[in-house]
Amino acid sequence: MSSRFLRLETKDVETSGLAAGLTGIALAHVALERVFPAAGHTQRAEEAITESIERLGKETLGPDLYAGFAGVAWVIDQLAGNGEEEDGCSVIDDALAQYLDHAPWTETYDLISGLVGIGIYALDRLPRKKAAALIDAVVGHLAETADHAPPHAHKRNGNGKARGRGHKELSWRSNPLWIPEQYRKNTMDWNLGLAHGVPAVIAFLGRVCASPCSARTRHKARTLLDGAVAWVLAEELPRDSVGCFANGFLDAKPEEEGTHAARLAWCYGDPGVAACLLVAADAVGEKSWKRAAVRTALRAAARSEKTSQVRDAGICHGATGVAHAFHRMYLASGEEELATAARLWFKRALAMQTERGGFAGFKSWEPTANGKLALQPTTGFLTGAAGVALALSAAVTEGATPWDRVLSLP
Repeated sequence: MSSRFLRLETKDVETSGLAAGLTGIALAHVALERVFPAAGHTQRAEEAITESIERLGKETLGPDLYAGFAGVAWVIDQLAGNGEEEDGCSVIDDALAQYLDHAPWTETYDLISGLVGIGIYALDRLPRKKAAALIDAVVGHLAETADHAPPHAHKRNGNGKARGRGHKELSWRSNPLWIPEQYRKNTMDWNLGLAHGVPAVIAFLGRVCASPCSARTRHKARTLLDGAVAWVLAEELPRDSVGCFANGFLDAKPEEEGTHAARLAWCYGDPGVAACLLVAADAVGEKSWKRAAVRTALRAAARSEKTSQVRDAGICHGATGVAHAFHRMYLASGEEELATAARLWFKRALAMQTERGGFAGFKSWEPTANGKLALQPTTGFLTGAAGVALALSAAVTEGATPWDRVLSLP
């Protein structure tokens, strides 16, 4: 895998975005340098970042974290790390401030392409004043768009009782147009997936509560956080279900939407929900939330490969995403069963590598040109080989992995 990335030319990568482009490739090179020092990965990371910066003025990018200029700037900021108030990303701060400066807010709130993604970018640029202003705006829009009477997809926990702290539940409604077309038919308006739904809001708000933002913003974030956690915990499926949470994704039939357990995945599934609850629980010191997070993670860890619906090795909905989530939750909780599950899923991911086809032997389960899902070669961070490399590198090295923050992992 290391040699394949060294042979990958920047001209062969179509975009500079984090999810599928050069900045995600740069993160992979940085991680691979730790595993294969002096092999040339540092130089390739620098080349990828330099090309990304040059493309910023030429590409038409949105403001979002995963495919837009916020994600490009996030990687540049992480690798530069100078901490100055005015730096190379200040112009990005200004552009994001302009984007957020309107009401009512009608755009998406999610991690991949919405408010939460911008908020994560801003959190990592604190204590800069511009970053604090961006967070104020993001939290303000989340408060503006929160629904304080969200419905429930099923009979709560099998007995009609919610598992919150007595707080009034709230959530955020998703416009189906925010979701890629091939997924819209089976995706709920009330989204329990980390990538496009409420769990990532929970992780973000938790981090805001533990940040040096203004007391007013932290108080507003905590109020939203309590209501969002109460709603998500009330959505937990009965104990005899295959999994803990539903999302109506992929295999659920429209007439049964919201009644089936989600597949096992970072993007839509129990590992993602558990990770976000754990981030928030540790941020604000809520032991009951942490118990719920660990309970969800342990149930996910015990789930069989047959019911997992995992078809590829990528971070988003693949085996390394599941493995890495379990790995990070093990480090945050100390639960040995999660470490065992991480090793098992890494083993399954490696078994998906083939000598023919794919990039570095890996293919991703993604939409083709005609909209159908199929295995195909991809290099990117979110679904492709770069994400596989990052997860495998984290499994064999010690220390922090800052890119976990864009995944809303502990």
